[in-house]
Amino acid sequence: MDKLQEIREALAAATPGPWGVTNLGDIHITKGYRYENGLHVARWIADMCDKEDNESSEADAHLIANAPEYLAHLLETVEQLQRQVTDQEMVIKASHKTGEELAARVDHWIKAWDNADKNYLKQEKRSGDLMRENEKLHSQKAELRQELERLETQNTAMKEALKDAISTINYLINEYPNEMWTDQETRNWEEVGTDERDRLLSTIEGGKASE
Repeated sequence: MDKLQEIREALAAATPGPWGVTNLGDIHITKGYRYENGLHVARWIADMCDKEDNESSEADAHLIANAPEYLAHLLETVEQLQRQVTDQEMVIKASHKTGEELAARVDHWIKAWDNADKNYLKQEKRSGDLMRENEKLHSQKAELRQELERLETQNTAMKEALKDAISTINYLINEYPNEMWTDQETRNWEEVGTDERDRLLSTIEGGKASE
């Protein structure tokens, strides 16, 4: 049993107050004292037996008489303080829990920030890689354009050479045969020359030339 409970039970078992001090030459602690029909009527709680120091005895009696009230007041005060302490403990626990939750959120934010920072660095590196790849492609594009221009120049020169060859073939078809050739030889010569001329024209123009 704790001390407060012991005090509560002692107060409950004692004579209910209020108590008072009655000084009839001897000092008495009483309850409900009255003088009635020449008689002193009261419930006697205790007698003070100190005859040498009446003043001190009376002070002691007053303290004893008021002890139930004092104790009840102190018990109520202690209980109020206990309730306040309990409330404060609940507040502290709630604050501690809130603090833990806030710490967890802050930790989550820090981790999220770190991940975002890492992703940013990855994206930045990726962006740099893409820029370098783009520059490389532009360089290759320029080289391909130069190569295309070179091939177009070669193609133009080749077409001019083929045109010259066609002109030569036309000349040979028309001028080379003579009166010593038979008709069949002349036709064969014209046929070979014409086929070769048409092949060259097809190469130049993408289609077979008409005779």
